[in-house]
Amino acid sequence: MRYLSLAAALVKGCHLPAPWLLGSMIGVAGAQTIGSVLAGHNLVIWWPHGLMIIAQLLIGSSVGASLRRTMFAGLVRTLFVGLLSSIGLILSMFLCALLVAKTTGLDLMTAVLAFSPGGIAEMATTSVVLGAESTFVVEFKCSGSSPSA
Repeated sequence: MRYLSLAAALVKGCHLPAPWLLGSMIGVAGAQTIGSVLAGHNLVIWWPHGLMIIAQLLIGSSVGASLRRTMFAGLVRTLFVGLLSSIGLILSMFLCALLVAKTTGLDLMTAVLAFSPGGIAEMATTSVVLGAESTFVVEFKCSGSSPSA
């Protein structure tokens, strides 16, 4: 425990955010690395399932206890702007996909999946399941032309 406190103090001294979180993570990584070198094999950090559930309950309780009514003052306005922005971005993505599909003769489903924000693996899997051209979707995502790249 002293090692974690030392690591947290070092992180705090470096003026990094959340020193107890980052310090603990760095401390555990350091302890695992040093322990693995000394033991001669990779040490695995194992948490019992029950302890994970208790930790999640405590973290949720801590977050819930810190909520205040004033935190939600501008929530409706923020949600409205976020919703309009999301709808606008989805429509522009769909219009670009429609333009590419019409111009190139590519099927619309493939163009939509290629322009959709998302990871390569997710869009490739979706294109295979939907019968779209997964090769084009993957190449388009890898080329850096998509919004997610």
